[in-house]
Amino acid sequence: MYFLYLDESGNPNISKIWFPESDIFVLAGAIVHESAYKEIEEGFRLFKISNLPIEVREKPIHAVDLNNTLAKNKCIYKNFMTYDQGQAILEATYAFLSKQKMEIIGVIIDNVEYREKYSKPDNPYELSYRFVLEQFQQTIDKNNHCELGQVNLAQSQQVLKKRITSLHKTATQNGTGYMKLPNIIKTVNINPINDSCFYEIADLVCYAYQREYSNWIRLQIGKKIYDKKSYLSIIANLSKMTNEKQSNGSTAMKIFPRKREL
Repeated sequence: MYFLYLDESGNPNISKIWFPESDIFVLAGAIVHESAYKEIEEGFRLFKISNLPIEVREKPIHAVDLNNTLAKNKCIYKNFMTYDQGQAILEATYAFLSKQKMEIIGVIIDNVEYREKYSKPDNPYELSYRFVLEQFQQTIDKNNHCELGQVNLAQSQQVLKKRITSLHKTATQNGTGYMKLPNIIKTVNINPINDSCFYEIADLVCYAYQREYSNWIRLQIGKKIYDKKSYLSIIANLSKMTNEKQSNGSTAMKIFPRKREL
């Protein structure tokens, strides 16, 4: 069996206009086969023991907090590591992920281009989730078309959970409009975030996609980029997508309806 773990980032409200670099929606995560699951889970557990302070090792990793331990009072790492230590651990986490037997997947909805192209655009959840399901089905087809695929969401993801479960039922019954999904289990598995390290991994993957495109936009409009390193480029080897590439040519990603014209 194949498992897909998903997370979201950005602005899902297409009618609400945000800052240019924030006016995007990202749905991304990781696909793992059951044969590799336990090995990655144990490796991730040992990685956290080796790299995180004892006070936060049992907590789920959140990329946004690790990347700026000074940003918020509620940041769980605030009193246990410096800003530089947080960034170093985040980079090491992506380096660890890059060596694992899994696949990453991500789709970006550029809300600015989306509004411009369509007078009544679809909900970003619907557009992005259709694409993700198609990619998940194709992964199964390429490797072993007889196996099943299970979509997984964290219980704490209230909005994502509500949106995806209704979309999932329709898509698995009727297809996406472009393909049928015969191998995708018709119910979404929802569990507490502590039940699997892959909920944390999905958060990290989603964050990497979001920062990559946001940094590209900031660069085009003359703003200082957020990050010194491209986190997505560290795990780019895990992507099997061959879609539109960023300006540095290093990382393929799918952008709907197109990369922003700046």
